[in-house]
This record gives sequence, structure tokens and C-alpha cells, in this order.
Amino acid sequence: MLRLGAVTIDVSHPAGFAGKFLAMDGTPARYVAVFNDGFRSDEEVAEFAEQFGVKIYDDLDEMIDNIDLGFVHCCNWDKHLDYVMHFVRKGKPVFVDKPIVGNLADCEKILELSRSGAKILGTSALRYAFEVVETREAMKKDGVNPVLVTTSVGCDDFNYCIHGVEALAGIIDCSPVSCRYIGRSCVDKEGVESYMVRYENGASGIYNSFDRKFALCSTTVLTDKAPLGDYCFAINNMGLYDAMLPRIIDYMNGKEDSLITVEQMVESIKVLLAGKASKLNGGIEVSLDDPILREVSFDGYAFEEEYAANARAARAAAKAAK
Repeated sequence: MLRLGAVTIDVSHPAGFAGKFLAMDGTPARYVAVFNDGFRSDEEVAEFAEQFGVKIYDDLDEMIDNIDLGFVHCCNWDKHLDYVMHFVRKGKPVFVDKPIVGNLADCEKILELSRSGAKILGTSALRYAFEVVETREAMKKDGVNPVLVTTSVGCDDFNYCIHGVEALAGIIDCSPVSCRYIGRSCVDKEGVESYMVRYENGASGIYNSFDRKFALCSTTVLTDKAPLGDYCFAINNMGLYDAMLPRIIDYMNGKEDSLITVEQMVESIKVLLAGKASKLNGGIEVSLDDPILREVSFDGYAFEEEYAANARAARAAAKAAK
């Protein structure tokens, strides 16, 4: 059995992943440890530990010595590299929850670590969603090629938008080359911002980001043999972890490696950085190798502050309702 360790329980993923692992036949992996220096209280960590039978560690390096694979669940992507370095120094693999980093300098650092042999896993589960994989395989079987893929996601321009960009990449199955901000629309106070991504094979992808409405990649795929070769689907979020977690177990057990590379993870971050740069510069098309990407970033600390406040409010409301 693979021994897993959670680095913070900021987001919903550690509890979701832990439950899925325990439900697998033979329990091939399970969380056995947790280290928390995130915003979650000692009470919440104790509840997680009791629910899943894990040991609480006050020292991250000590935890790493007693696990096979770590999962960085910190909602502040600007802290991810510091956590990763602990695993790199110990020679242990680590899965980094999405989004992996939030600026170009960190993209370059994590690429350097990977190319030097560090085992870094990660990205959005949307890359592996059953609907995404099935659509890509169906296109190959039918001999059609995607021309335009449109997807919608909510409810921010990075933490959730990464899902949309990963879904596009999983369907188009080609490296992106540029991104352009298309514009904003608004109906009854619900705003939507749209971005177009161009890919090496000539295909385009559009991701739409809602301000408040939660959406998880409702997707339309137009191909070069329309209308018979077109596809449309909505993601079943109940099956997302079922699609991704077995791939991680296979990788750790030396079986087929069907996980994406760090280079591919970084491409998605660059798409979002280029989209932001485009928005700030009047909607110009921004190449993923444009130096302007160094001038933009996504603030992980600001996101953590907002996320923590919302989580505490939700917990207080749940307690009050009991």
C-alpha cells in the first residue's frame, strides 16, 4: 500500500482524495499523515486525522520520511515551490494541487527541478476527465480534428480557470502558442470574461470565466467534419477523482505513466499569464514566449486570504445551523 501525506488541508481535495483511495478495491493507497501550516485550525486538522486515521506531524521533513508520496494541497500557489523543495531534498515524489504556480519565474524554477530529476506530479483533474479523454479518443477513431473548442468555468480567473485551460489541452492534444483576451459580457450582474487560445496545429480554444456562477467545463467541440463530427458534453464532477487517482497509483507502482509532464503543466500556466497580459494591454494576442509574461502574475497570498475568509465563514455558518 502506498503511504500518502497531505501538506495542508486548505482545499476540499484532501478529504475527497482520501475517501476515494479508501473506496478502491484493496485500498492500494491511503493518507497516513498530515502536516498543516495553512489556515485550517487545529480542530479541523484533528477532525481530518480522526476521520481518515492519519498521524499529525509538526515537522514536514519528518512526515516526508514516513510516506511514499506527498500531496501539496495548499491553496496559495506562491508557497508551492517551498513545499516542493522539501520533497526534492528528500528525493521523494510530490503531487502539487492546481494551479501548480502563479508566475513565470516559478514556472522556470519548477521546470528546472523536473529536468534535474525531481518527480513532480500535478495539474487539474480536468485533463484526465472521462469526458475529455473519451472525446479525444472518439475524434481519433472518427478521423476528425478539432477546429474550435469552447468551454466555460467559474468562478475566478486562475484557480478555477486552470480547469478550463486543462480541458482544452486535453481535447486538442497539442501545445498552445498564444492567448488573447476577447472581452467581457454581463447579464443581471453576472459577468463573463472570454479568452482565445491558439495551438500549434492551428486549432483554437475559448475559455469563458464566470464571476460568480460555478461552472465546470461545459464544452463544445467543433471539428473539420461538422456537423457529424462535432461533440458536446458537460463534466460529471462526481467522477473526476476516479479518472485521475488511478493514474497516480499506476505511476507510483511503475506501471504505465499516463500523467502529463511538468512542461505541459507549465504551458497551461503560461496560457493564463498570457491571457492576463492580453487583458491588461487592450486585448492584443500574446505569445507564450513573449517577455511580457514576466510583468504579470497571480497573487497566491491574496487568494489565500479570500479563500480562508470564505472557508471560516462557511464553517461558522455550518456550526450555527446545527
